[in-house]
Amino acid sequence: MYAGMKKNDKSNKEVFKTGDEWMKEVIAREQKNPANLPPIRTFAESFKTRDEKQQKVLYDQMFIKGNARAVEEYVTGLPGNRKAITLGGLWRDRGGALFKQGKLEEAIEAWKNSIRSSLSEPTNSELPHKSALIPVPNDLGSLDEYGDFMACANNIAQCYTKQKKLAEALDWLEECRCLHKSWGASRAPSSLPWNVLLVPVQDFIVLFIKMLMRQEHIFTELGNTSAAYAAVYSAFKHRANFLTNTDILKEEVEGTWTKYVQMRHPDPRNIDDLKLIDSNLQVRGAWKKIKIPFTNPSPPPRIGPAIAVYEGRLYMFGGEHETGKALIDGWVLDLHEMDGWHPIAGLPARTPPIYHQPLIVHKDKGYLFQGQETLRVFDFKTETWSEVQTSLRNNTPWRRFMPKNYLIAYAAHLYEGKVYVSGGREEWGAYGRNVMMSLDLETLQWDALSGTVEVKGDVKHPGPRGYACSWVVGDRFYVTLGSAKREDQGADADHTYFDSWSFDLKTHAWTSHKMHGNTPCLRTQAAYSYNPSWNKAVVFGGYNADMIFTVPEGKEMTRFSYYADTFVWCPVTDQWSQVLTRGFPTYRSCAELLTDQSTGRTYLFGGIANTRFAPSRKSTMVKILSDIWELVIDVPGAGFEESDFENPDPRFSKLGPWAYTASSFLL
Repeated sequence: MYAGMKKNDKSNKEVFKTGDEWMKEVIAREQKNPANLPPIRTFAESFKTRDEKQQKVLYDQMFIKGNARAVEEYVTGLPGNRKAITLGGLWRDRGGALFKQGKLEEAIEAWKNSIRSSLSEPTNSELPHKSALIPVPNDLGSLDEYGDFMACANNIAQCYTKQKKLAEALDWLEECRCLHKSWGASRAPSSLPWNVLLVPVQDFIVLFIKMLMRQEHIFTELGNTSAAYAAVYSAFKHRANFLTNTDILKEEVEGTWTKYVQMRHPDPRNIDDLKLIDSNLQVRGAWKKIKIPFTNPSPPPRIGPAIAVYEGRLYMFGGEHETGKALIDGWVLDLHEMDGWHPIAGLPARTPPIYHQPLIVHKDKGYLFQGQETLRVFDFKTETWSEVQTSLRNNTPWRRFMPKNYLIAYAAHLYEGKVYVSGGREEWGAYGRNVMMSLDLETLQWDALSGTVEVKGDVKHPGPRGYACSWVVGDRFYVTLGSAKREDQGADADHTYFDSWSFDLKTHAWTSHKMHGNTPCLRTQAAYSYNPSWNKAVVFGGYNADMIFTVPEGKEMTRFSYYADTFVWCPVTDQWSQVLTRGFPTYRSCAELLTDQSTGRTYLFGGIANTRFAPSRKSTMVKILSDIWELVIDVPGAGFEESDFENPDPRFSKLGPWAYTASSFLL
């Protein structure tokens, strides 16, 4: 099913409303579904335990009169969490005083001491925390500590922003975001990701919104408009949900939100504004459209085919035609010669529909898993198909493990002779799964390694999802982004993820990572590939079901957004960078990114374009693409040239990425 649209719908007019109607609808929707929160209180109405008069006396003794040892001896004898509350407050106030004096580095260290004190951590503990799951105070009686942590993380980010250290500022804003999420996760560890509680105190909601608006400012400076919009849209929804009886931040949030709903990401109107201002968070690049000669026969357009690269040749099988017909044909394209598509043996007629099911290459064969015990195998040497039977270890019945006997939109990779499969959906409208399983290609036995068949919440495991971005680096299987289909909220309701996880392929344990750096915004159905020659994972495009977009060419608005921005992730630094390109493929989801390891080149193939994002002369809302592009970035060995960035092809920049010729021939 095409994202954000109905099959064969030529108008889909019900998704378009005026800007004022959308504003009212979003606010009404947020107020109707208050995220399972108890009544919002102010900090003064909550369980505040700090004695402010005593704090002033202790501060004067510790920092003005120099009696630090006496103060430390005093607070050591305080009962319960009073020591943490008192020390955290003292260092928080000290950081504020140093900040006013312009002593930013000293202020940063004072605020770090406040955080360590609030969490009762050692004085030399590493900050910010590495994990996205941060230990937080145990009860509402510790809101003083929690408030210190939130305020100090925000303040440290503000210091780094003033120093133009944008990567460090973003890391501390991410610390603040993860802290806010960790509070709810610690109190409801079995909640599904979309039901995690937030702190029910107005002061903290305001701190959270301020954090989001600081993110927006930095992402805007970096030219990452999709992440900037995601931040301000989250701020807008939190205001609508929790701050309806106050004008706090109203003008700033709503005014900024209105600006972003009128942008595509990237927006061709802003191409000349792209500048490399931080090499830690940005990298220059270029997209080059590959001209493929027409052949007769040629493959019809499709989405979700099984794709693989073997010895410099791109193999494609099946997928879904724009009419909804399931395809089982086979095609091959030589990536060195680029001499056109040529037909090869397709799958047997009884094969279940192929839809977002990767073809995993091992030795001279490609393995196609479709959620069944029967595994389809393609021999690259003979170009023929065969089938092999697999089984669950210990003779566990297959249907107990895979009730629908079908799986789509999962992530899969090869590691040491085994195929590892994570997540996916058993049908298009399902929540998704969080199961990690592996198939030994020698014994043909499956092992269930993690997760549950039933949809359950567990903050120590990734949420159920399909269409995630994924790659294997070293001994770790990484999963990020993607979405869960909210069955409880109707067929069109998505929960789109903004998180990162890795599965240790030796110990079979999950680790929750922060989203470091200049990140892609929350999205699903993005194209992805890991390029070992660059030592970087690449993510392009995708879709978000909840990010409203105004068509600049008219007055209509859609409830969804498509993207055409590009990002790379480095496993050495665990950090994201945006690829700045002044020309790019059109906005799309469900595309395929692939790397030819024989040359180190990375290509983009196909996907879906929504004609509201990429204007078309056709009356349909859907354009299924069959184009091929090559990405080059400014790293050694990637083939990047200065002219690629400075002098892009005007057909894919200022004239709009949907213009295929200088005469603005549309899709």
